[in-house]
Amino acid sequence: MRLEDFMKLNTQAEGGPTAPSPDAPADFSTTWSPLGLPAGIDPVTAPAGAPADRDYTALCRAIAARERVPEEHVVCGAGVAELLRRILFVTAPQKAVMPAPCAALPEQIFTAMGCAISRCMLWETRGFAMGEAFAAAVNRETALAYLPNPCDPTGQLAGSETTAAILDKCARMGTYLLVDESLLDFTDAPADHSLMRFVSRFPNLIVLKSFESLYAMPGVPLAYCVTANPILLQKLNALAGSGVLSAASCRAGLAALQSRQHIQRARVLVHSERTKLTAMLKKAGLSVYNSDCNLLLVRADKPGLADALAARGFLVKNCGDCAGLSDTYCRIAVRSAAENAALALAVKQVLPTL
Repeated sequence: MRLEDFMKLNTQAEGGPTAPSPDAPADFSTTWSPLGLPAGIDPVTAPAGAPADRDYTALCRAIAARERVPEEHVVCGAGVAELLRRILFVTAPQKAVMPAPCAALPEQIFTAMGCAISRCMLWETRGFAMGEAFAAAVNRETALAYLPNPCDPTGQLAGSETTAAILDKCARMGTYLLVDESLLDFTDAPADHSLMRFVSRFPNLIVLKSFESLYAMPGVPLAYCVTANPILLQKLNALAGSGVLSAASCRAGLAALQSRQHIQRARVLVHSERTKLTAMLKKAGLSVYNSDCNLLLVRADKPGLADALAARGFLVKNCGDCAGLSDTYCRIAVRSAAENAALALAVKQVLPTL
């Protein structure tokens, strides 16, 4: 892909949903935190326009402090999609491996950037768990391996032994490993599963994270990646341009990074309510798969669950567009106790009508 084509593609509007609000408490279709925005963040009234150098530098410094990595290893972008396109343009992979099921957006971006996709199937008979098959799928023809951890839409973590095997295989094959840890902070022990601590040892490793889910900031597209590869860092920063981030995004990100208590509260809430919601949905008649984060993959016996719930004011994600799944599968976010109970009741009422 030529540089001018990439710049045109990467400046197209992302679109998508707006931020959650108290007036729309029945939206279970997103991966946003059930607590919403942390207190003290008001991106609407933050200064607009391109950020001053001090804003961007301060944001990178705060991210580096949180992740315990050198500041120069951090690159920020206007959301996961923008940063993912930049990474793919710089690495220029002809062939990539990713799990299936997987969220539709990454595969769409890979394809648009001219990369052929090889899917590593996660089988329902094994509960969609990530096993040894992913590492086995990486060979010398694999330029890049994309690993969402936890995986969307299954919500499951790849175990430490699995990620270690994947990291080792990619290093031996000369394959870039791009790990998306955007949902990791919703898990019980994120530090135990993050590959961030290996970045300095593996120049082929890139760890990607988004602010949008953890801090419920879809209206403030902001993401970052961390890598120790000096060539990648130089090229990624060169492609950033002055208009990628706004001052509002930088300052909202800085405020969010100071909300450690908010993150802990979200993690505790998700852990507690995920167990309860799983039990309620199973009792209502759905098949519910194990999850480690703030979303649940469920299956009905017949298609139409998402539409039937939408007619009652409950939005869930139809997973028919995810490779390896059909319209009988939906992804449901974990929200507050009252919201989860209301959803479970609606599921119980609509299932017999499908």
